This record gives sequence, C-alpha cells and structure tokens, in this order.
Amino acid sequence: MNLSECYITAITPYGSQNEQSHEIEEYIVTSSAEIGIVDTPRAQQVISDCAPKGYTAEIPLVSIGCAGLFAAVMKFAAGPARTARILALETPSDFVQSTLDCAQLGAGGDGFVAQDVAYVLDLQKFPEGALARIEHCEIMSRPSCFAGTSKLARNFLARLEELDSICPDARIVTFENVSGYARRLMQAVKADVSFPEQRQFLETVEQDERHFMTVRPLLDLQKQMAEDSLRPLIVTCLGAGGRIGMFAVTPMDVSMAERSVMQMWPMPQIDAHFIEVRGQPTPPPDQPMELWYMNRAYFGRENFCFEWSINGDNFLCTS
Repeated sequence: MNLSECYITAITPYGSQNEQSHEIEEYIVTSSAEIGIVDTPRAQQVISDCAPKGYTAEIPLVSIGCAGLFAAVMKFAAGPARTARILALETPSDFVQSTLDCAQLGAGGDGFVAQDVAYVLDLQKFPEGALARIEHCEIMSRPSCFAGTSKLARNFLARLEELDSICPDARIVTFENVSGYARRLMQAVKADVSFPEQRQFLETVEQDERHFMTVRPLLDLQKQMAEDSLRPLIVTCLGAGGRIGMFAVTPMDVSMAERSVMQMWPMPQIDAHFIEVRGQPTPPPDQPMELWYMNRAYFGRENFCFEWSINGDNFLCTS
C-alpha cells in the first residue's frame, strides 16, 4: 500500500463541502456506530447529500470504532481509484449515543456524550491542487498478552521515532481523552525510559466528555493545519479495544528537496485487513446491534477493520 501518493484536497463539515473540481471515483463511509446507522433517515439524507455527483455504485462502510477514518484512508490507498470521498458519519447523535452506551463508553461507563456531526475528507493520488500529503497511516492495537498496554505504548513510541525520519520537526496531536484507559495508556507512554523530555503533545479538540468519534481526527487536522500550515503534523486518536489510529501529514509547501530526503527513509509496509461482514440483519434504528469492534476475538489485530456494503440507490445494507 503506497501512502506516499495519497493527497488531501478538502476537509469540510457536512453542508459546506466544496464543489467537485474533477470526478470522484470512490465513495467510502465510516462510522463508529457501524452498519445500523444507515437505516436512520438522518444518516440516509447525509449519505445522499455528500455523495459525489452521479455516483450510483455500492458504497463501502468501513468501521473499527473511533479509528474508522484511518481504515477508510488505508482502503483508498490500497485500491485502484485515483480519487475518493470519505464521509465520517456520526449523525443522528441519539443512535450514536446508544452505541456508545452499549459499548460502556457513554452514560455509566466513560460518560462520553455523542456529538451530532459529519465531515467529508476528499483524497486523490496526484499532487495537483492538494492541501497536504499523507505520508503514513495505520491502526495500532494492544497486544493480547500480559502487559499489553505497556507494549502498545512502546510500539507507539517506536513508530513516532520512525516518523521522525520522514516528518522531521512534526507536531503531534495526543490520542488522550478523558477516559480512564486513555489516561493509563498515556501514563505508560510517558513512563517509558526512551520517552524524550522534549516530546510535547498538542491538545486534541476533545477536552471533556463531548465525543466526536471518527470525526475527531479531522477536527484536529483542520485546527492544527489552520494554526501552522508549514510544519508536518502527526494526528493520533484512540479507538475502543486498545487501538490507536495515526496518520502523518506534510503540507504541500514542503520543498521537493526535503521530500527527496524523506523518501530515503521508507516506512514499514502497511497491510490493511478488511473483514467483510455479510448475513447479519440490520437492527431497528432504536436498537443498535452488538458492536463488532467490542468483540474480543478481534482485539490485538493491527490495521484491521470491518466492512459492509451499502446499496447506492436505497442505502440499505446488502448483506
């Protein structure tokens, strides 16, 4: 999967997406609420409104909790399409909240409150007209073994060190939120003997229980690129089940000379794994199904997500 030729052309909230400057060949939806959300009228409307002009093909929905955006980027990078639109769909908030509660992430669990939000990310595999280039994207996962959290922390730090080679002087947005697990994981990161004293994490937009799910990385990316459009940026985001999504982005203003130096330090090959989910009925909109991302059988898998197919004509799950 070649991420060095994956470019960002637009990051926009639902309702203000830009006019298409060229044909968009692929349309991918991601949501922490998994496939059940597409049977709600609100989600159907947003999917329809954000669809590329003339798009009639089936639409993949990829999901792995709040890290789904990273899975969608990897799906595009690994496929034949040269342009894509990714819709991070977290509306209607009452349905999303019910899934958070089911996963013990809302209410009496971590207390997260789902925000009613949807964002669009447009990507292409050529640099003309792009805002930034995605240098690296992956989903790390807590190893299913003793001291798995500490090992995830060490793996995360090791990856940041590798990213220093291709994104020198990069700013890093923290994955930490107000959940107890996020704080324990960050403590493990900072407790590592190799943690550089000068390593500083930028704050995320999530400072309290208001939760933006798959949209959070786009909000962090948009905010930080607006504040500093010249330095590389690493955005990280926690996903339930001990997962960390991360991507590294360099602005298009980086000189070609700097890019040639970066390319002397190749990152490890990332292979994404998509499990196609079929044969499972979609529940009524007010009764979310059992969440696949909370199934312990799938914990510990790197660059892993679930995939459903949405019919482009009536937005019903094709399974």
